[in-house]
Amino acid sequence: MWKAKVIKAEDVVFEDRVGQDPVKTRFARIVRQPMSGGLGFGILEVDDIDADWFINYDEIFYILEGNFRVIIDGEVFEGNAGDTIFLPKDTQLHYESTGKAKLLYIVHPEGNVAGVYLSAATDGMG
Repeated sequence: MWKAKVIKAEDVVFEDRVGQDPVKTRFARIVRQPMSGGLGFGILEVDDIDADWFINYDEIFYILEGNFRVIIDGEVFEGNAGDTIFLPKDTQLHYESTGKAKLLYIVHPEGNVAGVYLSAATDGMG
């Protein structure tokens, strides 16, 4: 059984996306296994990203700052600060931002969060 927990801001650690030069993606995985029963939560910071991706998990983005786009089969899902984007499991998509964006993300199941990084013009996600 899981227990309630407070995760203090000073305990949140951001990681750089490995292999980027310069780094365009930073993320903090705040809630993950074994803390939860499959739910993942974190913060994503991006800067001019342009990346193809396949998600094998449901994903929700809440945009804190900036602009963020997801393109699925040519359809653009664009959000600004205060907007939410829901993405269903088993979706091939493309992530984009113009400039910097900061997002909260929720994924389920968290154990699948690696996704499948396919390619990127600027090596933006992962």
